[in-house]
Amino acid sequence: MSIETFDEIRFDPEGGAQRFRLELDGKQFRLTFFFVRASGSWYFHIDDSVGERLVSGVRLVSWYPLADRLKYLAGMWTDSDLVVIPPADAFYTDPGRDELGDTHRLMRLKLAELET
Repeated sequence: MSIETFDEIRFDPEGGAQRFRLELDGKQFRLTFFFVRASGSWYFHIDDSVGERLVSGVRLVSWYPLADRLKYLAGMWTDSDLVVIPPADAFYTDPGRDELGDTHRLMRLKLAELET
């Protein structure tokens, strides 16, 4: 697999919980991202197009493919993925409350098969 295209999902760093509708592999999903002060971490839910919860309360970790949760928890495969990219000077850090959408970017990657 290789990255065919990528684009940023725009977060408001001071906006609190945020919801996005995304299309992955022709299917509509709603993603909800929220910050939990007790753990100091962002989490997310994934709902299908009719609002049924597919994935619930998963911690947002830098460099971990988020749509991977759809593959393993909900039995769905997509041609795209979502990944949090941290800044170069904090390569292995997860986003704090004010960092998601500022120093840490949520990117949508469209994957393509490698030509052999």
